[in-house]
Amino acid sequence: MKDKSDLGTILIVDDQLENLQLLSQIFVEQGYKIRASKTGREAIASIKSKLPDLVLLDIKLPDISGFEVCSTIKTDDQTSEVPVIFISALNEPKDKIRGFSVGGVDYITKPFMAEEVAARARNQIELSRLRIESKLQAKELQIKNKELRMSEAKYKRVSDNSPAVLYQFKMTPKGETFFPYVSNVVEKILNIPAEDIMNDQLNFFSLVHPDDQKMFQEAIIRSAESFESFPITFRCLKDGEVIWLEALGIPTRLNDGGILWDGFLLDITDRKKAELELFAAKEKAEESEKQIKELLITSKTQNKHITSLLEASKTVLEFDDFETTARKLFNSCKKITGASSGYVALLSKTGEENEVLFLDAGGLPCNVDESLPMPIRGLRAEAYHLKKAVYHNDFMNSEHIAFMPQGHVTLKNVLFAPLIIDKKTVGLLGLANKPTDFSQNDLEVISAFGELASISLYNSRNKEELIKAKENAVESDRLKSAFLANMSHEIRTPMNGILGFADLLKEPTLTGGEQQKYIGIIEKSGQRMLNIINDIIDISKIESGTMEVKLKESNINYQIEYIHTFFKPEVEAKGMQIFFKNSLPAKEAIITTDHEKIYAVLINLVKNAIKYSNKGNIELGYTKKGDFIEFYVKDTGIGIPKNRQSAIFERFIQADIEDTQALEGAGLGLSISKAYVEMLGGKIWVDSEAGKGSTFYFTIPYNSESNEKEIAGEKIKVSVEEIPMKKMKILIVEDDEIADLHLSILLRNIGKEVLHTNNGQEAIEIIRKKADIDLILMDIRIPVLNGYEATKQIRKFNKNVVIIAQTAYALEGDREKSLEAGCNDYITKPIDKEKLQALINKYFGK
Repeated sequence: MKDKSDLGTILIVDDQLENLQLLSQIFVEQGYKIRASKTGREAIASIKSKLPDLVLLDIKLPDISGFEVCSTIKTDDQTSEVPVIFISALNEPKDKIRGFSVGGVDYITKPFMAEEVAARARNQIELSRLRIESKLQAKELQIKNKELRMSEAKYKRVSDNSPAVLYQFKMTPKGETFFPYVSNVVEKILNIPAEDIMNDQLNFFSLVHPDDQKMFQEAIIRSAESFESFPITFRCLKDGEVIWLEALGIPTRLNDGGILWDGFLLDITDRKKAELELFAAKEKAEESEKQIKELLITSKTQNKHITSLLEASKTVLEFDDFETTARKLFNSCKKITGASSGYVALLSKTGEENEVLFLDAGGLPCNVDESLPMPIRGLRAEAYHLKKAVYHNDFMNSEHIAFMPQGHVTLKNVLFAPLIIDKKTVGLLGLANKPTDFSQNDLEVISAFGELASISLYNSRNKEELIKAKENAVESDRLKSAFLANMSHEIRTPMNGILGFADLLKEPTLTGGEQQKYIGIIEKSGQRMLNIINDIIDISKIESGTMEVKLKESNINYQIEYIHTFFKPEVEAKGMQIFFKNSLPAKEAIITTDHEKIYAVLINLVKNAIKYSNKGNIELGYTKKGDFIEFYVKDTGIGIPKNRQSAIFERFIQADIEDTQALEGAGLGLSISKAYVEMLGGKIWVDSEAGKGSTFYFTIPYNSESNEKEIAGEKIKVSVEEIPMKKMKILIVEDDEIADLHLSILLRNIGKEVLHTNNGQEAIEIIRKKADIDLILMDIRIPVLNGYEATKQIRKFNKNVVIIAQTAYALEGDREKSLEAGCNDYITKPIDKEKLQALINKYFGK
């Protein structure tokens, strides 16, 4: 047994270096010993070589998932007792359920707080040590009595009215097995006569779900060897449908050396389905961060509260009858708080008063008839209308005493927690006469019990509708689950980097180098999250069918040259070179297509080429082949294995899972590119060899109808490095102080005078008084009068001022709506310095 002064050793398993650094710093400062692994298999080997006191385990790892790691160590007797806390950006209920099902003891979602992680880890290490002590003591105890031994006649009498299947299962000294007796209830549960099972045991075992048969057999073997009863929960197939059964078998040694198990089978399918609803409801309860933090404080009192909540959750699962569940929850509340009196009441059909379900006077005299309705008034009314728990510790001297009926038990103090369904208060849980004062902790714990009671009441009233609704929701969301899980992970991971390293920047002892390193990580994480959000918007438009193809004449030579110029500094910064090749003369390079989508595809491909290349060069260009233009982007990067080249155009699939860069991003870029190319009537593919580089190709129809119209692509020839020669008078219309400050800093070198307002009405008045303003940066979502309406009003008396819309919406149609309102141009937030400079150059540069 470990010395209590030894805080313990923690193994941190995460493939993200910043996460390892952040978590290691948290626990080293607490005094723990730290070990780290970046892959699942490395973690398993580390655990087996020397058992840690706790494992902090990420789920998404480069070789095997965290779920597999946990399952592996939990099935190994050598490592099964090591507690595992999952720490992941995956936040779906099914992920948490799976984490607990494979043996995890806790589940923390990213981004996290250092204090919370430290507290949960400390709790689990202490609980693990207590479990080890308990097992050592348990070995000294012997079970002296065997229960549930009944004769075949008793089975028969009980089975006729029992909801469970009663059975006897026998194993002869030679190891042969059969069912001497099975009650007739089995036919209702499994649609198979009891006689068929007694004649041939395979008629039953063949119905056990294939994935559970081994577990079922091992339970029987363990019971035969240890001569202990076996409880087991397993699945069966009934007419092709999966049902859940709970079984108990109690062994008895026969005179001939054989073994006879007496037991029962119970259909718990409804209960299993209700468990899913309970997990969903518990997720909703976890929205209260303060309640979660308080419940996780490492004190014996809080541990008792957590244990009581877990026991109460089990009660909600075990009993469908609300009154039974309510009494058990009420008794738990009394035990936790020390209150001696109280009641549970439900709202009457008229909605004007309570109808008491049961009342406990705590042994004190009370002459009030509990069957009479209880009006909603006083402190009870506050709980009802505020929809939150309330308490008063000097009730007899409060104004609420006026509503107490004559003969009521004396109340030293009271606490009321509402029962809420669909945001409506439907009842109350009341407690009174605690020896000491009620506390905020009592309030929060009893609020949680109130939510559990609400769940039980909701299930009892709407059980069938709830199950059906859940099934429909699961089916309708099935195809979205992978997308949402991945988005959650990819957004939370950079957010974890931003919040984690922003917190570390507060350390007063940081060196300048460390500060710049942390700032760099924050900037990289922010850009990564912005890219993910842009990809989500694009893929959402594609999936919803709202992405439009806008054809106009475009100069593909200009497009290639612009992309070459734009990415050249970034490529050369890596010590590489970038080239381009235009194979058509200027007149023939003008085609009719959606030039924005061509830009998007080329930019995606060039970004990937830069990301996955560390040396050599990148080349982009096109050739004309028949009726198609064939574009290409060639690199000398890591390449893609042959067996993965078709998969990379699917969502969330990336080229090289061994490369740490490939693990970043939503995996949507190539999927979006493929959708765009196919919208334009072309196709996309790759020619690559691992370790030698890749060439991506895509085609679009060659539609050449040159005329004197404006050619898309020429607009972008403005260099972002040009500086307007004129000092301008500028009006910033922005209601967000930080955004206003950011724009002011960006414009300080070109603004002769910069004016500010935070609403559209004031913007109109300023322009009326100052007709010499050159430029308006107009936010769209502003108070009093929005940006669209303000622009329309300004255009009625000022046609010349340049108005650039700036907004965080960035959705389909926003640009067109801005131009229709009278804006000259449009830029999306977050504002990019170079893009803003290019826009200003477009209208004011010489």
